[in-house]
Parts: sequence; C-alpha cells; structure tokens
Amino acid sequence: MDKSGNQSPWTAFIRGESSSDTNWIIDAAGKEFLSNKAGQRLQSQMDSNSEAIMENAALTGAVVQRQLQVNGNMRAEILEVKTTQVTDREAFAEKMEKVQADVGENAAAVQTKATAVFDIKGDGYALYDVGVGLKYKDQFYKAGMVIGAEVKNGEVKTQIGFSANNFVVMNPANGKLESVFMIKDRQVFIKEAFLGTAVIDGAKIKNASITMAKIADGIRSDNWPQGGWNLPKNGAFEMKGTAGGVRIALDHTGLAVFDGGGTLRVKVGKI
Repeated sequence: MDKSGNQSPWTAFIRGESSSDTNWIIDAAGKEFLSNKAGQRLQSQMDSNSEAIMENAALTGAVVQRQLQVNGNMRAEILEVKTTQVTDREAFAEKMEKVQADVGENAAAVQTKATAVFDIKGDGYALYDVGVGLKYKDQFYKAGMVIGAEVKNGEVKTQIGFSANNFVVMNPANGKLESVFMIKDRQVFIKEAFLGTAVIDGAKIKNASITMAKIADGIRSDNWPQGGWNLPKNGAFEMKGTAGGVRIALDHTGLAVFDGGGTLRVKVGKI
C-alpha cells in the first residue's frame, strides 16, 4: 500500500534464514561488543602517569590515597582514587586502584576499576575491569577482563570480555592442574567436548561426542586432496589411498584402481 492508500498486488513471501557463516558472525559480534561500554573499557589503555591521575582527581573532588617509595630510577606505588558525583542529569561513582613498579623505562602495573552510572533518561551502566600490563622496551603489553551491564534506550545487555594472547581453563585432577580448554592467539583447543547441536565451518577435534552436527560446508581429512577423504555437503563423497604404487579412488560414481603409471586398470560402478 502506497502513501495515498492505494493497494498494490501481493508479492510472494521470501523465506528468511539465519546465517551459518562463522567468520561473519564472530566479526559482527566482536564489533558490537567493542562498540559498547564494556568493549570500550577493555580496549582502553592503562594510565601509568599517576601525577596526571591525581591532578584530574583534584579537579573532580575525588578522594586520593597514595603510597610511594622511590630509590633512584626505581619506584613502587599503590594509588587509590574514589570519585562520587551527582548532577541534575546523572549519578556517577567510581573506584580505581593501581599497583605499579617501575625500573627505568620498564614498568609493571595492575589496575582495577569499578564504575556505576545512571542518568535521568533511564540509561546506565555498571563496569568492573581488571587490567595487567607491562611496559618493556618502549612497547606496552596488556591482558584484561571486563564485566559489564548496560541499558540504553530500554535495551539491556550483560557481557563479560577477556583480552589476552592465551586463555586457559584448568581442572584440578589427581593433585595437579590439567588444561581442558585453551584459546591461543586465534585458535580454540578443547580436550574433550559433548555438543548437543553444532554448526562447524572448519575444525580439528581430537575427541568429541556429538549428538547432532550441522556442517555448513563439508568434512575432509587434513591430507586432502593428495589422499584421505572428502565429504562435501552436496553428497559427492571421495576417498583416495595409495599402496605399493597403486592408487585407489572411491567416490559417488564407483571404485577406480590405477597402476603406478596412473593408468586406470579397474573401474566398478559408472563407466
């Protein structure tokens, strides 16, 4: 129906389908996370300049406690800043604690920050984050965790985020710690898994018990296409193997045997 109220002919319904493109889903979810308060906090750099922190705290009327020892180019410090603010628009409370050790140009720091904000429009958020960092040879390295709850325009999101090169879950077994789950760089390693339903684009799984799997593309051995097997989703499976110079191939058309020179000697099935 147009703006004047005239009805146009009906069109056919188009069936919608959710995406199973894992790369697209992960990228989209990551961008969405980084755009909200929790993601922004996880991306933020740790402030190692305590003097600047205290100057800013003085401007906002924050309560500052500092313990500091200095010996030449070495210093050890514990800094705590508590801030509370209430205006006609919002209420704000934050507590920051930093533990830092410096030797020359190198530094190590641990920083925790808890923030709670709400405004009269009904938007607000609560964040708690922990960051550990090193400044070493003019490079900064950070690992962090953030827990966040946010409401904006009536939509509520609760999230937990981690930032690190390596993430490991350990299980105490037989008096020692055993790794059962690991994220190393961009790869996920699971020692044993039970999956109710799975959509897998590509995976190397050591041991898994899967009730039902929906595979977006196909399954193949890691030595394909030189050998092994390939099971694409269109059903045209293939298997290859060699023994003593003889090559054997099995696919949806039948079984074929080739000699060492590559000449077809036996064909069973569709010729």
